[in-house]
Amino acid sequence: MPVIYCVITNKENGNPKSVLVFYEERGNIEKFTKKLKDDFNGGKLSHREFLKNEIEFFISSLSSNIFHIFQNTILKNDDRKIRMNTFRSKYQKR
Repeated sequence: MPVIYCVITNKENGNPKSVLVFYEERGNIEKFTKKLKDDFNGGKLSHREFLKNEIEFFISSLSSNIFHIFQNTILKNDDRKIRMNTFRSKYQKR
């Protein structure tokens, strides 16, 4: 079954394939950002000082990347697709 896309853009240069690849990558980044905010508190600014918030965001991003590596190297089958909050509920909160 063919996949049909409709993309409205003002990007004048580039072929249709490159436009679709760009928007698919953008969607993947938005999913990553949502996971970072929801699963690792990446959107929380709990300090008054920028440097402290920057360090906290860095730790959240690092934790997210470590979990992603863990998913792809250690977890098996359907567990490779679960998010961190699901992993916590399933394995850590017993």
